[in-house]
Amino acid sequence: MHPRVPPDERIPWQEFTFAIGLQAVHRLMILSRKCDKVSAICAGLERTCNLILNRHAWLYRSIMTYWGQAENRKSLAWEGRPALNAAAWATSILPDGYLNIVPPDTNRFW
Repeated sequence: MHPRVPPDERIPWQEFTFAIGLQAVHRLMILSRKCDKVSAICAGLERTCNLILNRHAWLYRSIMTYWGQAENRKSLAWEGRPALNAAAWATSILPDGYLNIVPPDTNRFW
């Protein structure tokens, strides 16, 4: 995922999966701030999320900028799995449908 690695040696969908995971961590941090039960656990969760985001925010920006450039999406790595890469990229841009949390008062599993 290093910015200097050529596009043919990267795996786009895995990079987007990492980017989606960082967005999930960000949402957990926000939720931990709203937590009023077991405050020590919530404070620990917030600290951990903040640490992860501080260490990896640059990588998220790098991934999104890199694959946002059309010439990088013309690589063999991208064109080898275009549908998977496009779906993962779209989800990393607009993750709400994937990362939304169901309110606890609903009895639905899906």
